[in-house]
Amino acid sequence: MGTEGTNGRLDQIEDRLSGAEGRVEALERDAGVFTLCILVLGCVSALLLLRGCWGGRAAMATPGKARPSLSLTFDDGPSRMTPRILDELKAAGVRGTFFVLGARLQNRRYCGHLRRAAREGHRIANHLWSHRSPCKLGLAGTMREFRRCDRDIRRCLGSKLYHKAAVLVYRPPFGHRCNAKAITATGYRVRMWDVADLGRSASAMWRKAKFWARWKQRRGSRPHITILIHHRPDKLRHIIRNAKRASWRFAP
Repeated sequence: MGTEGTNGRLDQIEDRLSGAEGRVEALERDAGVFTLCILVLGCVSALLLLRGCWGGRAAMATPGKARPSLSLTFDDGPSRMTPRILDELKAAGVRGTFFVLGARLQNRRYCGHLRRAAREGHRIANHLWSHRSPCKLGLAGTMREFRRCDRDIRRCLGSKLYHKAAVLVYRPPFGHRCNAKAITATGYRVRMWDVADLGRSASAMWRKAKFWARWKQRRGSRPHITILIHHRPDKLRHIIRNAKRASWRFAP
């Protein structure tokens, strides 16, 4: 009987050990499945991140995202290149904003270019009179140039065209914001830019514009890009062509 009792207890122990081994195997299988799920989720997250960063035009066209828009602005005019710029805009059916230097309006031919821009529906804005930095002009000098530029725009355009085309928008020369608060206190707003043509090819400008549009989309802000061009109709043509191919909207 003692031997049979011992054998019975050994059988019970073996049964328990077998059950424990089964539970261990089940836990190992569950752990493997859990690890596999984590790896799959990680891969999916990485793919989504890569698509968002480098998805190019496909990422830009994802449903639910606002379509990028583009504003074309022109500084330091009018100039001898203004008619060619106007020709490019007219051919493309696009309107822009011209930030005018009052000193250039002393030239009758340039004044005529500005009147044409106003007649064709473009906006006319203030860029001070001489293109000197407002930081060097000081407050009094900045306001003097600001008012003088506005007077010369009004004189050049005449009352009817002035009220049609002139907008309460100011862009400081060199982007220097010194004394800007005094100008905004008159009802004007300051308008800067996202991409400028200085030192950049037209291709580089377009790449930069796409980069900033994607960056704004990822931040959840409106993907609107303002481009600054100086007297370069060739760069303007390239930008318009690429923006239209990408189905961007245009706004003055």
